Amino acid sequence: MLAESPTLKQQPQLWAQVACTTIELIQMLQQNHVDTDTAEALGAEKAQDSLLRQASGAVGAAFSDGDDGYAAKYAKLKYAAIVPTDYFPEVQDPRVFLGQQMGTLGSNAGALLNGIPGPQQQYIRQCCQQAGVNV
Repeated sequence: MLAESPTLKQQPQLWAQVACTTIELIQMLQQNHVDTDTAEALGAEKAQDSLLRQASGAVGAAFSDGDDGYAAKYAKLKYAAIVPTDYFPEVQDPRVFLGQQMGTLGSNAGALLNGIPGPQQQYIRQCCQQAGVNV
Protein backbone atom coordinates (compact mmCIF):
# COMPACT_ATOMS: atom_id res chain seq x y z
CA MET A 1 0.00 0.00 0.00
CA LEU A 2 2.87 2.39 0.76
CA ALA A 3 4.27 1.97 -2.73
CA GLU A 4 1.15 1.33 -4.78
CA SER A 5 -1.43 3.93 -3.70
CA PRO A 6 -1.11 7.15 -5.76
CA THR A 7 -3.34 9.00 -3.30
CA LEU A 8 -1.20 7.96 -0.36
CA LYS A 9 2.03 8.97 -2.12
CA GLN A 10 0.58 12.44 -2.78
CA GLN A 11 -0.10 13.01 0.93
CA PRO A 12 3.25 12.80 2.74
CA GLN A 13 1.76 13.19 6.24
CA LEU A 14 -0.69 10.36 5.70
CA TRP A 15 2.05 8.26 4.08
CA ALA A 16 4.22 8.81 7.16
CA GLN A 17 1.43 7.66 9.49
CA VAL A 18 0.80 4.52 7.44
CA ALA A 19 4.55 3.82 7.27
CA CYS A 20 4.91 4.12 11.06
CA THR A 21 1.92 1.83 11.61
CA THR A 22 3.34 -0.70 9.14
CA ILE A 23 6.65 -0.71 11.01
CA GLU A 24 4.85 -1.22 14.33
CA LEU A 25 2.96 -4.16 12.85
CA ILE A 26 6.12 -5.79 11.49
CA GLN A 27 7.87 -5.37 14.84
CA MET A 28 4.87 -6.78 16.71
CA LEU A 29 4.84 -9.83 14.43
CA GLN A 30 8.56 -10.36 15.04
CA GLN A 31 8.16 -10.15 18.82
CA ASN A 32 5.22 -12.58 18.91
CA HIS A 33 6.58 -15.05 16.37
CA VAL A 34 5.72 -18.67 17.04
CA ASP A 35 7.54 -21.15 14.83
CA THR A 36 5.74 -24.01 13.11
CA ASP A 37 7.12 -26.73 15.40
CA THR A 38 5.94 -24.91 18.51
CA ALA A 39 2.50 -24.33 17.00
CA GLU A 40 2.20 -28.01 16.07
CA ALA A 41 3.31 -29.07 19.56
CA LEU A 42 0.71 -26.80 21.14
CA GLY A 43 -1.94 -28.17 18.79
CA ALA A 44 -1.00 -31.78 19.63
CA GLU A 45 -1.13 -30.97 23.35
CA LYS A 46 -4.61 -29.44 22.98
CA ALA A 47 -5.81 -32.43 20.96
CA GLN A 48 -4.50 -34.88 23.58
CA ASP A 49 -6.12 -32.87 26.38
CA SER A 50 -9.39 -32.83 24.45
CA LEU A 51 -9.33 -36.61 23.95
CA LEU A 52 -8.65 -37.18 27.64
CA ARG A 53 -11.56 -34.91 28.60
CA GLN A 54 -13.89 -36.63 26.16
CA ALA A 55 -12.88 -40.07 27.43
CA SER A 56 -13.58 -38.99 31.01
CA GLY A 57 -16.90 -37.45 29.99
CA ALA A 58 -15.88 -34.11 31.49
CA VAL A 59 -16.38 -32.05 28.34
CA GLY A 60 -19.98 -31.07 28.89
CA ALA A 61 -21.28 -34.58 28.37
CA ALA A 62 -25.04 -34.62 28.26
CA PHE A 63 -26.94 -36.96 30.53
CA SER A 64 -28.28 -39.79 28.46
CA ASP A 65 -31.82 -41.04 28.90
CA GLY A 66 -31.34 -43.68 26.27
CA ASP A 67 -32.27 -41.47 23.31
CA ASP A 68 -29.70 -40.38 20.79
CA GLY A 69 -30.26 -36.63 21.18
CA TYR A 70 -27.89 -33.72 21.37
CA ALA A 71 -24.62 -34.29 23.27
CA ALA A 72 -22.82 -31.08 24.20
CA LYS A 73 -19.42 -32.74 24.34
CA TYR A 74 -19.40 -33.08 20.54
CA ALA A 75 -20.24 -29.42 20.01
CA LYS A 76 -17.19 -27.99 21.79
CA LEU A 77 -15.39 -26.19 18.97
CA LYS A 78 -12.75 -24.75 21.26
CA TYR A 79 -11.05 -28.15 21.11
CA ALA A 80 -11.18 -28.31 17.31
CA ALA A 81 -7.92 -28.23 15.39
CA ILE A 82 -6.87 -24.84 14.06
CA VAL A 83 -5.55 -24.91 10.52
CA PRO A 84 -3.08 -22.05 9.99
CA THR A 85 -3.68 -20.07 6.81
CA ASP A 86 -1.04 -17.91 5.18
CA TYR A 87 -2.95 -15.18 3.39
CA PHE A 88 0.22 -13.73 1.85
CA PRO A 89 2.45 -16.67 0.88
CA GLU A 90 4.54 -14.42 -1.39
CA VAL A 91 5.76 -12.44 1.66
CA GLN A 92 8.46 -14.59 3.25
CA ASP A 93 10.02 -11.80 5.31
CA PRO A 94 7.99 -8.61 5.87
CA ARG A 95 11.16 -6.53 6.33
CA VAL A 96 12.57 -7.56 2.95
CA PHE A 97 9.16 -7.06 1.32
CA LEU A 98 8.93 -3.54 2.79
CA GLY A 99 12.43 -2.77 1.48
CA GLN A 100 11.56 -4.06 -1.99
CA GLN A 101 8.37 -1.99 -2.08
CA MET A 102 10.29 1.12 -1.00
CA GLY A 103 12.59 0.53 -3.97
CA THR A 104 9.63 0.84 -6.34
CA LEU A 105 9.03 4.42 -5.14
CA GLY A 106 12.16 5.60 -6.95
CA SER A 107 13.11 9.22 -6.27
CA ASN A 108 10.00 9.78 -4.13
CA ALA A 109 11.32 7.40 -1.44
CA GLY A 110 13.82 9.86 0.02
CA ALA A 111 11.31 12.69 0.24
CA LEU A 112 8.68 10.46 1.86
CA LEU A 113 11.21 9.04 4.33
CA ASN A 114 12.08 12.54 5.51
CA GLY A 115 8.53 12.90 6.83
CA ILE A 116 8.80 10.13 9.41
CA PRO A 117 10.62 10.10 12.77
CA GLY A 118 14.29 9.07 12.94
CA PRO A 119 13.92 5.57 14.46
CA GLN A 120 11.31 4.55 11.88
CA GLN A 121 13.41 6.10 9.12
CA GLN A 122 16.37 4.02 10.27
CA TYR A 123 14.22 0.87 10.40
CA ILE A 124 13.04 1.37 6.81
CA ARG A 125 16.61 2.01 5.66
CA GLN A 126 17.67 -1.28 7.31
CA CYS A 127 14.81 -3.06 5.53
CA CYS A 128 15.94 -1.56 2.23
CA GLN A 129 19.51 -2.63 2.92
CA GLN A 130 18.33 -6.20 3.65
CA ALA A 131 16.43 -6.18 0.35
CA GLY A 132 19.44 -4.80 -1.54
CA VAL A 133 17.64 -1.55 -2.38
CA ASN A 134 19.12 1.96 -2.30
CA VAL A 135 16.84 4.78 -1.17
